[in-house]
Parts: sequence; structure tokens; C-alpha cells
Amino acid sequence: MLAVFAGRLNVTSALYGFLPSVYWLDLGHVTQASVVRHNHPEEVLGHVNGKGLLDDDPCILRLKAGEPWFFWHEALDWSGADESQKARYESGDPRSNVGVTIRLPFFEGRALAGLGLCARNSTPEEFKQAWLAGVEEHLAVARAFDAAMRPRMIANRFKLSKREVSVIKLLATGLSAKRAADHLGLQPKTVFNVMDKARKSLQAETTLQAVTKAMAYRLI
Repeated sequence: MLAVFAGRLNVTSALYGFLPSVYWLDLGHVTQASVVRHNHPEEVLGHVNGKGLLDDDPCILRLKAGEPWFFWHEALDWSGADESQKARYESGDPRSNVGVTIRLPFFEGRALAGLGLCARNSTPEEFKQAWLAGVEEHLAVARAFDAAMRPRMIANRFKLSKREVSVIKLLATGLSAKRAADHLGLQPKTVFNVMDKARKSLQAETTLQAVTKAMAYRLI
């Protein structure tokens, strides 16, 4: 993917990540709740302020708004951007603000992936011209990358046992833990223990989060 975009758009690095629910964007802690991979050098990351790579980032506002893509040098052209976000955005290397973020929804639009492409060796004008010259082809490459990379990252990060899958499937239908135990021929305590392991496997704080992740990531 990088090789393709390096040739087309002079892209130097990329960030890719996804969330199991678009509503989690409103909760903050985006980096902690999402699965993220990037190869940005430190000068591209800018000033993180200890909050994480994506937290309090003005680009998140535009992803939440449903824009299919937007240029980084125009990310602050948004009424919801506050002064602290602007200060953080402008604190890094200006060359690192040349690029584009692409919105990649999945799970029938309830979950969200995003791909950020940085072209720090180009000017904003050069990058904009190259992007607009082949925008549909660029988006097709991004969607193909997302379709291939997301299942691979999920498989590497989240590993559920067969029993954990069985329990989550039943809880996802609305059954209580006791009813799920009856259905599986297990003791309720066993179901609670299995679900506790599943929450840890899915890096979820609650059963609802675990079920949401398992459904969005097609693990059940």
C-alpha cells in the first residue's frame, strides 16, 4: 500500500486504525480504544501532550462528522476545533501537516476505520493536486487495504477460545449469564469466569464492550 501511494502521491508514512463503534469517538481515549499501526517518525507525530496519538486531535472531529476524506492542511477549517486542539496540531513540524485522512466505515457503518497518509516532502498544493487527479483510484486502494489489513490485525490482537465464542454468541442475543449457562449445560459461575476471560482477551472493560467488539470484528 505504501509503495503504491509513494508512487502516486509521494506518501512517506501512514497511520491506520479502527474502532468497533463510531460512538466511542465521543468517549475520548481514542488511541486506547482503537487498534492502531503506523510508521510515522517522531517529527510527524508532533506534540502528543501525554494524551495519546489521536486523542484531542481535530481530525477526529471530521471523522465523527462522516466526511469521506479531508486534507490535513485543512483540518482546522472546522467550527468545532478549539484553541487547545489548534495549538496541538500546530506544535509539530509543519511538513507533517501535508496529507489526507480517509474514512473507512464497516459493520454497516457502526464501526470506523481510518487511514492517514503523510506526504511531508510535498507542499499542500502539490499533494492536493495529485490527490484530486485520481481521487477515486486512491480511495479504491485504501478500501482494498482496509479489507485486507483489518482482519489480519484483529486475528493477531484478539484470540478467543471456542468456549468464549459460545458464551459471547449467547450474550449477544440478549440472554442473561444464567440463561446462557442453562443453554450450555454449565454452572453460572463458569459462564461468569469465561466471560471475564473473554473481556480480557478482547481488551474490553465491560461485557457490552466485549460483545460489541466481537460482533464488529466478526469474531462471533
